[in-house]
Parts: sequence; structure tokens; C-alpha cells
Amino acid sequence: MSDKLVSSRSRAGARDFTRENDQRAENRINVLLYACQAVPEFWRECRRELGLSEDAYLRRVLVDGRQERPDFLVYEGGIPTCWIEAELADRNDQQLGAYADNPLDPPRVLSLVGPIMNREGDPSLEAMAGLAARVAGDVRQSNPPAAEVLEFFAELIREHIRPSRLRTRERDIPERLRVPWFERAAGALLDLIEDDTVVNATKQAVSLSLQLRQGLKGTSSMSLLTQKGLGDFDFPSPVRMERYLAASVWQDVKPAWTALCEAVQPGWRHRMNASQRIVVSPAAVERHADLFAVAFESIKNCLSPNRPPDASRETCMG
Repeated sequence: MSDKLVSSRSRAGARDFTRENDQRAENRINVLLYACQAVPEFWRECRRELGLSEDAYLRRVLVDGRQERPDFLVYEGGIPTCWIEAELADRNDQQLGAYADNPLDPPRVLSLVGPIMNREGDPSLEAMAGLAARVAGDVRQSNPPAAEVLEFFAELIREHIRPSRLRTRERDIPERLRVPWFERAAGALLDLIEDDTVVNATKQAVSLSLQLRQGLKGTSSMSLLTQKGLGDFDFPSPVRMERYLAASVWQDVKPAWTALCEAVQPGWRHRMNASQRIVVSPAAVERHADLFAVAFESIKNCLSPNRPPDASRETCMG
């Protein structure tokens, strides 16, 4: 790493993690998350929620010569691979922009936000609170100290997270997308709008966000296809889909979803955005409409296996 790190145990530097202001709820939550990774039953599922590898762990470090740095440095396979920036509400776009303008090493920064329902579909502290409370119940008899720490972690999160600034509305598909190539690409999702399983929920009428109303693991909704305004489309990478879907469902969806990603974004594992989503141009979606159709059909078959493919789409198309 080109940036010189100062360990969490060091007293060097103007800001030391052992001297941070514990009056701030965000700092207290960060300290507890740092400690809770020592509870294997919790950390195993928490890593999956964050999309990290099985050997991942967190360090709290200072970066020599930089005042601002994310809350955690993630190690996978014994080497630093990314950072985590934790927030009590939505992701901090201004701070993430500063990291992008003056990249860290490694450059990737994941957002861990407060509420499950959030602007970018990021991993959330609220989901971790639910996980911590459940694991606390599981280990109450075998490891009472761990249960106490996990319960306090969950309580602290629930007390201090703030709701997303996002206020979405269910909307019709934008006029510009009422064209044959889009209906071919997203037809299966449009069918699921008719079933009230998928919703186009956006802040602006010009945007698109085709979301499953609830995750197949009982988690929050997730957008399967998004376009902000007239910009690029994005959709979940296989890494994010595997974390989101039940294992049995992912096995059915995986071949078509992986084939889609390899075709539209070769080397996608190294080109995901911070939310582990794949960004492609509208022209690429049109060009690969048939592959999108197959991938979305695999989702539809898991959710509504007996629904005919040519059902009316008049309502969702306005």
C-alpha cells in the first residue's frame, strides 16, 4: 500500500482511535462492530451481508498524512482489499466523492448505512442489529458474554439510526422506455409488476428502479434494474445476488445471471461499483436484451413459476 498506515494500537497522529469522541453514537457503534467480529456466529453472517470473503476481518487504522479516512480497513486473504465507511443514515456522497477524488489504497470504499430501506440499496446497520439480536439468542446459553455484547450492539443501532432521506413513489415505466427492446429485456419484471411482486419505486418520475418488494431471504427490497434519469443502467452483480437470494433460488438463477454479467461486463468482478452492482450503458442493455430477458425470466420462474409469459403489461406501462 502506498499510503502509510498507523495501526489502531498506535498513539501517533492527531487523531487516535483510542481517543475518539465516544459521545458520538456512530463512534460507539463502530467500536462495538469492531469487537463483535470476534463472535464467530455473528461475524460469519455479517461478512456475507457485506459481501466479504470467509477470511475477512476489520482493522481500524489511521492513514499517515490524511485527516479523513473511512472507519474500517478490510483484510481478505491477509491483504487489505477495501474500506468501509459507516453512517447512521444514507451514504455520505460528499465524503465518498472526496475519497474518489483523492483515492486511498486500496481505492474501493463500501458504504454501511443506517436503515435497511436506503437510497442505494447498501448493506445496513439495521440489518446487522437484527442479525446480532438473533445470534445473541442462539448463543445465550453457550456464550453469555457474547450475547450481552451483541444485544447491546443491536440496541444501540436501533436507538440511533436515522431514516433514509429517500421518499419513493410507485410509478409507471418512463415514457422513453416504452419501446420494444426494453419490453423484451425487462418483460419478466414487467409481468411481476402485474403480480404486485415487483414495483417501479423511484424518487423522480424520469427514473427507473424495478424492485422486488421483499427479498427472498426476508430482507429488504432490492432493485433488479435501475436507471437514474437518462443515465446508465445498473443491476446487481452475482456477488450481491448470492448474498440476497436464498441458496436454492440462487442455484437456479446463477447460470443465466452469470452469463449476462460476463457478456455485458467482462471482468465484472473487478469493475463493480461500491454497491456491488454492474453499470452498463442503455445501448448495452438494448444490445444484450435477450440475455437480460433470460436472466430476469429465471427470477420470475422462482417467484411465479406458473404465470404465462405473455400476460398484459398495460397497467405498469401506463
